[in-house]
Amino acid sequence: MYKFLTKHGQTAAFGLGLLVVLVFFGGVFSGLDSQAHYLVPDGLKDANINDVTLFDNGLYLTIVLLVVAILLAFGVFLIWNIFKFPKESLKFLALIGILVLIFLIIFYSVNVNDVGSLADDEAKFGVTENVSRFISAAMWTSLGLAVIAFASMFLGELRNAFK
Repeated sequence: MYKFLTKHGQTAAFGLGLLVVLVFFGGVFSGLDSQAHYLVPDGLKDANINDVTLFDNGLYLTIVLLVVAILLAFGVFLIWNIFKFPKESLKFLALIGILVLIFLIIFYSVNVNDVGSLADDEAKFGVTENVSRFISAAMWTSLGLAVIAFASMFLGELRNAFK
C-alpha cells in the first residue's frame, strides 16, 4: 500500500478532487436541482426538495472527503508511525505534550471570563464560562503558534541569507 501511495497517491488525490469538482459544477450548471432528489442525504429526506440543491451535495461530498483525510492523517498514519518508530516519535509526543500543557496551564487556567458586551452576547447564546475560557484559550494558543511559525520562517530565511 505504501509503494502504491508513494507512486500514485498524488494522482489519485488529484483525480478524486477533480471528480468532486466535476460533480459539483455539473450539478450547478445543468439545472438538475429539482430532479436530483435521489442524491439527498438521509438526514435531509424530510426537507422540502426545492430547498436542497446539488450545491449541497457537492458540499457534503467535500466535507466527507475532508473527514476521511483527517481520519487517515491523524487516526491511521500518525498512530501507525508512533508504533512503528517509537524512538523517533518521542520528540513529537513531547512537543504535543508541551503544547497541551501550554494550552491548559497558561491560557485556559489563567483566562478570566470577560465582562461587558461580550459577556452579554455569551449569555444571550448560552455560552458557559468554561466554553468561553476554552474558546479564548484556543484562540490565544493559535495566535501564539502563528507568531512562532512566522518568527521561525523569518529567522530561518535570515539565517539562510547570511550562509
